[in-house]
Amino acid sequence: TIKVSLSMALAFLIPFSMGWPHATTAATTVMLIAAIGSVSESVSKGAMRVLGTVIGSFIGITLIALFPQDRLLYLFILSIIVSIAFYLARAYKGDNTIFFLAAMVMLMVFKSGQVDDVFLYGVERTFMTIFGIVVYTLVGVFLWPVNIQDNSEENATALSLVQSELFQKRDAREEER
Repeated sequence: TIKVSLSMALAFLIPFSMGWPHATTAATTVMLIAAIGSVSESVSKGAMRVLGTVIGSFIGITLIALFPQDRLLYLFILSIIVSIAFYLARAYKGDNTIFFLAAMVMLMVFKSGQVDDVFLYGVERTFMTIFGIVVYTLVGVFLWPVNIQDNSEENATALSLVQSELFQKRDAREEER
């Protein structure tokens, strides 16, 4: 929780202090990705999140460019593509972060149906999403790194040896036990 709190604070304060637009998007991204997975897999998940963000923004901006005046057709096609992304996320047995983030970014790029500066809006939101992902990944990797080495076999062997010794000494005198 400290890592997530620090990541959210940095993801909000750095863009806010630099005067970048949509500073809340970076903090919201940290909150969403912290809820999806643990920090221990942050490097690979961070790469998948960036890839999903770029794919989602590309699809969203492309749809806006294809249907600039026809909002009903745009929303219909967007709904189909987001449904496909969510279906793939549920069907895929591996890391489904790329599908969820692609769908989320496609929906974020819509900008509530407004058409003024929609391309810049999409690029700025994508940049802030990637910035939040990078901040979360860097804080997770460099502050209090998690030991991902699997030493469960060694721990089980050591515990079994201790239990075996205790079992063998069960009939011994109290001082030996």
